[in-house]
Amino acid sequence: MNQGFSYKPPPLLSILSPFLPIFNGVGKREESYLMDECEGVQLIHSEEIPLDYGGPEAYISYTPHEWYKSAKRSLVYAIEEEEEDEIEMEIQYNQPLIPHKPLSLLWISSKSEMLRYDIALPEIMPTPSLSLIRTGLSRFPPPRTSGVMCSGVPKLEYLLDTQVSTFLSVSAKGADVEKLVDYLMIYIDVLSTLPRGLSSLSPDCPNPPFNPLMTLDHLPFSALSDQFLFYKPEKALTEHLLKIGRKETVEGMGARLGQAIRAASMGGDQSEMWLPAVVSALYWRVAGDSEKAVECLRLALATSPPNMRDVALVSLANVCHQAGLLHSALITAGAALDLSPSIVSIHFTIANIYSSMGDFERALNFYYSTIALQSTFEPAKERVRAIYCFHEGEKYNRHVLI
Repeated sequence: MNQGFSYKPPPLLSILSPFLPIFNGVGKREESYLMDECEGVQLIHSEEIPLDYGGPEAYISYTPHEWYKSAKRSLVYAIEEEEEDEIEMEIQYNQPLIPHKPLSLLWISSKSEMLRYDIALPEIMPTPSLSLIRTGLSRFPPPRTSGVMCSGVPKLEYLLDTQVSTFLSVSAKGADVEKLVDYLMIYIDVLSTLPRGLSSLSPDCPNPPFNPLMTLDHLPFSALSDQFLFYKPEKALTEHLLKIGRKETVEGMGARLGQAIRAASMGGDQSEMWLPAVVSALYWRVAGDSEKAVECLRLALATSPPNMRDVALVSLANVCHQAGLLHSALITAGAALDLSPSIVSIHFTIANIYSSMGDFERALNFYYSTIALQSTFEPAKERVRAIYCFHEGEKYNRHVLI
């Protein structure tokens, strides 16, 4: 072919043509070339190669750009399949019950009623390793349950009502994290005098970057944090907060953390937000403001390095536990356990959640794993005694003692 016209083929080709393969459409190499050269390309598929209908014009025709939207090409199909897969992943979620009106003590009389608005329990429950359970049992054998032995043991219900708040310090994550603590000290500047104009500043965390999977917005704590009727100030964490602030007061620490949040926000680097956000959440837990604590923890979850997410997850599990959202608490604490399976505070947090759920077998397993990781951890031993004395604890771990 030449210049769009066809010519009579040689006689030999007439003899060989029935044995030649038929090529349908344009090959991949020609197709990519035509796509680069033409504004619009439309393939003509047929059982024969038309030799007498305009040469190259028989293969392509020039059409407006809109043709590509309706053209049935393999590339378009591939993109659509990927988008459908992403949508399917996003909608696989059982939404918890939404309250028909704002939660109020007028019609919610006990913390256990908060479970109505919690998410369902996960199919796979957090579990410690069998070796940790057995190590804990060897270090703290099951106590005797005679009347004399149990006379001075406080009941588990009392221990849970006055439960120990847990906080995963960044220093527990390794020596390298001490550099981050020093970095935070620069931000809050505890060694300088606090300006009078900033003394009333509070660490209000900004909204995190939109990433619902990272901030766990599928759990109801995000929507209900301003309605945690049974959440109380976690005063036991005051010492942890003031250790970071050295000689600062709680109020002064709040003002300095407010400075830190502002400074980190103005810096433009989202990765610098997580540490001030985690410590600000600790401040709000001491103050008893669950809504502001959750705001800071969502920010920390969205900006934390992957190996530091458990710091925020443990705090979030404690807030949910105190509020009565036990399933959400278990899910977040379980996520922390996946990241750091050997942190004492994570095991103890999960044990307390299981105790509040009345699942004493799993609670004992995690109390024993806590003791395995720290044999002198008295709060775990105290709760083991309470379960054995008042909840027939000896029947739960027979399979472990074999």
